[in-house]
Amino acid sequence: MPGILSPEQTARLLETASAETLPLFALGVFAGLRSAEIERLEWRHIKWDEGLIEVPALSSKTASRRLVTMQPNLIGWLEP
Repeated sequence: MPGILSPEQTARLLETASAETLPLFALGVFAGLRSAEIERLEWRHIKWDEGLIEVPALSSKTASRRLVTMQPNLIGWLEP
């Protein structure tokens, strides 16, 4: 069952994540994306210049397209 991570648990998760899993965890933690949405997301859906993540209707739980604003902390974890 999913739970809520403490700030300390979140920091430990991100700091120990592999290069392959770090973007997945960061998108879930800082953008609030669901795991199924993250699995269907492609890098082209991240609009770096606009600071947005496009969640296409086919990837969304509600079957409607939405844009998620990328917060500075998410950008910081994804840029490297």
